[in-house]
Amino acid sequence: LVVDTGFSYQFDPASYLFARIGYEFPLFDKLGLLAMVGGSFRVHGNDGGSAFIADAILDYHWWNRLSFGVGAGFWSGNGGQMDLIANMGFLLYEKPNSFNSTLFLEARSNISEMDNLHDQGRFGLGVRFRF
Repeated sequence: LVVDTGFSYQFDPASYLFARIGYEFPLFDKLGLLAMVGGSFRVHGNDGGSAFIADAILDYHWWNRLSFGVGAGFWSGNGGQMDLIANMGFLLYEKPNSFNSTLFLEARSNISEMDNLHDQGRFGLGVRFRF
C-alpha cells in the first residue's frame, strides 16, 4: 500500500493540496510500478479547479536512499487531460520489510502543453508512505 500527500503549485497561478492512494507492483529488483488514484484540491488561485487524478509511475530506486520516477496520469480538471509526470525522492525513514517514508519533488504537465511548462506545469513537494 502506498499513500502520497503534498502541495503543488502552478505559476498560472493556482495552488493545490493533493492526496492519492494505491499499490506498488514490483517489476525488478529496484524498479516498481506505482498505480494510484486520488484528488488534487485547489486551495488558492484562479486557473483550473480541483481534480480527480489517476497516475501510473515507474519508480526506480537508485543508490540506497534516492529514487526517480516517470509516468503518465489523468487529470479530470480542465475538461480532462493526460499528464506526463516526473519525480525524484529521498528516503527519510525505513523500517526493514515494513513502513517507510520518502520526501519527493514532482512535476506534472499536460502532454499538449509541454512547450508552456513554466505557466501550465504543476510542481510539488510531497511525502510518500509505504506500508
